[in-house]
Amino acid sequence: MRKLLALSLLFSVVLNNIQAQSFYWGYPFLGEDETGKTVSHVVDEDIYRIASHYDLDIFNYRIAADAFSGDELERTSEHEFETDADRGPQHSLHVDNNGNVFVVKRFDLKKQKPYHAIYAWKRNAQSLEVHSLKQDDNYQIAQIYPHFRGEKFYLAALLTSDGSTTFSLKVDMSGRHSGTLGSALVMLEFSPKGELVYTVRNEFERPISNLSIKDILSNNGNLWVIMQRMQIDERSSGQEMASGNTPKNYTYLSNGFAVSLVSAETGKVKWTKQIETDEPNTKNDNGSFLSVLPFLQGDNLVLLYNETRDLRSGAVRNPLLKRFPIMEHVSPAGETVEKKAFTNAGVGVEEDEIFDLDTSHIVKVSDGKYLIRARGRGEYKYGYLQM
Repeated sequence: MRKLLALSLLFSVVLNNIQAQSFYWGYPFLGEDETGKTVSHVVDEDIYRIASHYDLDIFNYRIAADAFSGDELERTSEHEFETDADRGPQHSLHVDNNGNVFVVKRFDLKKQKPYHAIYAWKRNAQSLEVHSLKQDDNYQIAQIYPHFRGEKFYLAALLTSDGSTTFSLKVDMSGRHSGTLGSALVMLEFSPKGELVYTVRNEFERPISNLSIKDILSNNGNLWVIMQRMQIDERSSGQEMASGNTPKNYTYLSNGFAVSLVSAETGKVKWTKQIETDEPNTKNDNGSFLSVLPFLQGDNLVLLYNETRDLRSGAVRNPLLKRFPIMEHVSPAGETVEKKAFTNAGVGVEEDEIFDLDTSHIVKVSDGKYLIRARGRGEYKYGYLQM
């Protein structure tokens, strides 16, 4: 176990006092020990590793997981799936601060609709408990969003109807109602002991197009599920289609955003609010200006996003479009209590300003203080948002 012990010593220094985390298959360590198992997660000095194996004779599939404390094997478990193996297995591994392990696996089998299952491995258990997310009406999970809140493990999932897909399904010429149609929001909670508390399916009043979860924030016993409505259109930019190295152009469009307020105690949605926008499409920029930056201020949710306005409105000449940073405050009742544009933030707005608010990431520095960035012509600048 020399290699494993070396990893333990290294990461126990770097990741001391680490909080519960979620890692997707092979990320970020990509390190294997002498057994061929991937070291997938480290919490303090405990190491969790996971591996998948194929039986080439019957194409069966099994997954093995081990937990180490220092260099001692604390427990091990192996689960063999009763179904045939799909050729592109997809897993994510999530370990809480109590040592409970959650493996989320997607099944994509022949002659079946794809579905997900959660394999819970409690701290003191020797086997995995299976919780299937397969829906009776064959609705599929378009996106799954695992996250920790304190000592509890939550999982949010967007369901899409049988006729829609996670790929670019064009149903109108503009693309404003393309892509994934979100039909329902499924919420799960696991206790600090690794036990499933609830699985609740919340239907939207009507399907919402281009939907994906951006972030989940919590306060006062509620979970704020912030969703963006962005669609990506991928097209070849070259003539040699068969070369395999054809450059791609990516066009991004946005319908706006949606917010659901969920009771953390029950998993039930209290309300869902849609915020419509009509931003011009962008190209090859990862949609950096079309998303939303959410954070909490007191009891309210604050959304920071761009809104394009014409600086020459009303003038008899060509329009001059600039992005204005917008801050919108949403109350726990789902009402917009304040909405204002920032005209002196040093981004957008001015005619000769090349930088616009980048809505990809926001970093909390301290209470009421956030690090944000602006982007323009391949350059970035950073600043603080002080509330």
